[in-house]
Amino acid sequence: MRKGPLPLSIDLGRTRLRVCSALQGPHGVCIGAVATRRLPDGVVERRGREDACLVAAILEEAVAELGVRERRCVAVGGAPESVLHMMEFPPMTPFERRQAASLEAARWHRGTADMHLRLHPLDAERRRYALGIISAGVLEWRLRVLREAGLRPLAYDDESFALRRAFPGVDAVLDVASGYSRLHVYPSHGVMTFCESIGGESVTLAIAAALTIDRSTAERRKRILGAAGGGESGRSELVRRLGELITLARGQGLQVERVALAGNGGRLDGIAQDLSFAAQVSASFVIPVGLDAGAYPESVLRRLAPDWATVVGLASWSSVP
Repeated sequence: MRKGPLPLSIDLGRTRLRVCSALQGPHGVCIGAVATRRLPDGVVERRGREDACLVAAILEEAVAELGVRERRCVAVGGAPESVLHMMEFPPMTPFERRQAASLEAARWHRGTADMHLRLHPLDAERRRYALGIISAGVLEWRLRVLREAGLRPLAYDDESFALRRAFPGVDAVLDVASGYSRLHVYPSHGVMTFCESIGGESVTLAIAAALTIDRSTAERRKRILGAAGGGESGRSELVRRLGELITLARGQGLQVERVALAGNGGRLDGIAQDLSFAAQVSASFVIPVGLDAGAYPESVLRRLAPDWATVVGLASWSSVP
């Protein structure tokens, strides 16, 4: 593997963006720095022209903070904007395989004419593939943001693969975002993702209602004190529904024992212990691969590593054979 700078990794979420620089060293990927920015409400969902310019300006500022000259980049996405399906084909030519994948995508999803499809081999000998499906409008808007920020996009990865590279030693990764949560489980034949429409925002709103304060103040309080003194009902509901995701995965015969927590909501104080008890799993914060070889002190990693997990795992994209 050639040593030197790797493409920047970009995690453009609904409420926050994260940018990561990394190097390919003699012993693997080493994270250089991570920059994060909060995005104005609604800009990613609207996907307007002015929204793209605004997000590009914020992204350009975050890249400048890293202090690197690299402008190649890899971006990442996930459900509901993009979907992964695991498929196993009978013997057929590449053209026939693509046609079969298109037919299956049309059966699963409406409006496939407005979607980009991509097959990725997981086990070519056993003819096992991952079929990625993403809305053309979503992809084009995100690529526009990257280019207007002066970056050169090379690829668009799925977050489940990025998180697997970040946490190779667990059965599953639970990504708790602001308004949704995703459980990625990794059986031998690929990945299966389970989604729930609840995230860290539910705790924020519960704190705001309990203490009669505005949302921004409640969010700051949550980051410092968790749900202590208000928001316990929101926290309990979050843990209950996250536990149901694990139960759902187990009901499909999947092994879910060791779970790594990721996402901004995943660093809520005490949530790992509560989820471990409620779902009878070993849930914990794990330092993503690459960060443990970086320059950040342990106190910073404990606080921020869950929020950085996807973008750190994405940094290893070009180092994978």
